[in-house]
Amino acid sequence: MQQKRLNRSKLMWQSRRAKRLRTLGLVPLLVSAMLAMLFSLLGVNLSFAQAGTTYYVTTTGSGNACTIASPCEWFTALDLATDDAEIRFAQGVYNISGTIQMDEAITLLGGFDTSDWVTPNFALNETVLDGATLPAADRIMEIAAGTAVLVEGFTFQNATTNDAFAGGAAIFSDGGEPTIRNNVFFNNSATGNAGGAIALQGGTTVLDQNELYQNSTNVDGGGAIFISVGTEATISNNEIYQNTTGGSGGALSIFNTAGFDVTLFNNLIYQNQATGGGGGIFIFSGETTLWNNTIAGNNAGGEGGGINSNGATVISNTIVVSNSTSSTISNIFVNGGTLTGGYNNLFGGSSSATVNFTNSITTDPQFLNFNTFNLRLSETSPNVDAGDPNTPTFVDDDIDGQARPNPDGADPTRVDVGADEFYADVPDFEVTPVLIVDNEVEREQVAS
Repeated sequence: MQQKRLNRSKLMWQSRRAKRLRTLGLVPLLVSAMLAMLFSLLGVNLSFAQAGTTYYVTTTGSGNACTIASPCEWFTALDLATDDAEIRFAQGVYNISGTIQMDEAITLLGGFDTSDWVTPNFALNETVLDGATLPAADRIMEIAAGTAVLVEGFTFQNATTNDAFAGGAAIFSDGGEPTIRNNVFFNNSATGNAGGAIALQGGTTVLDQNELYQNSTNVDGGGAIFISVGTEATISNNEIYQNTTGGSGGALSIFNTAGFDVTLFNNLIYQNQATGGGGGIFIFSGETTLWNNTIAGNNAGGEGGGINSNGATVISNTIVVSNSTSSTISNIFVNGGTLTGGYNNLFGGSSSATVNFTNSITTDPQFLNFNTFNLRLSETSPNVDAGDPNTPTFVDDDIDGQARPNPDGADPTRVDVGADEFYADVPDFEVTPVLIVDNEVEREQVAS
């Protein structure tokens, strides 16, 4: 299971990285790499985020220099870091025995190799924050109110918290302002409150390009993520699957306050399980907007195997298909409030009569392989070029980093429905036609 998990994470990151490389082009990337090498040789320190002191951490670090020549332990760097500092972690497993308290505006970056402290590689240099030895009421990380931090390139795993005040065995943000990006959350559990992996209470949070799976809570809701009162959150480009809850919201529960917005776009949410309502998403209150998500194969003991909504909810360009329930309504259940939107694909299950959608698609989405939960679109999918003509501009790429709409699509002005934008498979490299020069065969490999 562990090797399978690591391979899956690596494949996901490598796929996204390769597609973003093709979008950016090779020339600027090569120039950037050459400059980075030159600056490294000259001893110039490049920061990926905020300006300030950079500290270097390894699993075998010691002392308090925290330099490239003499890296330190992670908790030493955290003690030294102040606002605008950056801490770079070399690959390896860091056993977290006490909560990481984030109360300074600093950046934490994983994915480095000790031979290259300039360019992180999250896939090859897995950096694990392991919470297996945490005390019962602790969690891996807490983010204090008003604290703007960037956390990127880590695997948070094996943490369990029985804190009755809040869940979030991996991360609890109590009014913080974090950006949590390019991380994996695996096998974290909240036994005292909601949110198996992440709990947000107040503040403004960005969750982007993370993978959350096999996290759980046996009380309340939010097998992976719990959002509480007074929270502004943007949740985008995440893959959230196989999480469970003894309450409602197998993947995500939202108990927000009116006037605070949660926006979800380009997320794959599948195979999550709730004992209560909302196998995928449970919205108890607040204002929630969904654009271009794919919600499939989730299960609930209560109503709404895919979504259970009791707030002011808008859903557009979203696939909600083949979810199941032990109750009556399997795909989308309206428990109260309002649920509006349009250009959604609803198939393989029932929805409440009070769902007020326009321009719905009601046929098979034609995923590449639903049996293995490959939820990318096939070429013949009815979702291709079928999105809302007025899709907001912030939905400008898909979960794989490919541009929306596809400029080479049949209708280059219309986005696809769901988290994935269809692109025909194109190899990273192609071989030019054979050229005969002086009776010798020459081939040139060029970037596609």
